Amino acid sequence: INDLITPTLEDSISDLISKTGFKAESCHLILDLNDADFANIEDLDLVSKYQIKNMELCTALELGGLSPDLEMVRLAREKYDGELSVLIRPRPGNFVYSNTEKNYMLAQVKSLVEMEIDGIVVGALTKDYQVDLDFMKRLIDKSMGVKICFHRDIHSVEFPLIALDTLVSLQI
Repeated sequence: INDLITPTLEDSISDLISKTGFKAESCHLILDLNDADFANIEDLDLVSKYQIKNMELCTALELGGLSPDLEMVRLAREKYDGELSVLIRPRPGNFVYSNTEKNYMLAQVKSLVEMEIDGIVVGALTKDYQVDLDFMKRLIDKSMGVKICFHRDIHSVEFPLIALDTLVSLQI
């Protein structure tokens, strides 16, 4: 019957510390805010309790991660003192976005900057699966100096070393 019980975030962190001697302060935690995974708002208090310094908020990890609700980001910012990064990804699937999706993502950046988050996790590709340089420049401009981390879509590019050079040139 124990296999049917999903461990809480505190159980998971405590187990990791006891089994490995893991130092929570050196951890970058990706906190999936699905209803099932984030049913208990005290999970944010646990992140502070274990002094985890970096947290990335997203939803739907099983889909590769999607943008969290902005109200949840506000709550996380209120309750969490560490470095808070937020994923901007409007839908599952590939990372080639329509103009409508790009405009939505830019609006999210503006809202996140206003909430004083510390980092934005984002990425976009062209139809030929290269870094969407023009759109990334627009995102950087909107970010007002907030750190940008290119999302896992780097794994989808045809020529990863060229993509890496492009991101370095953007100072991402």
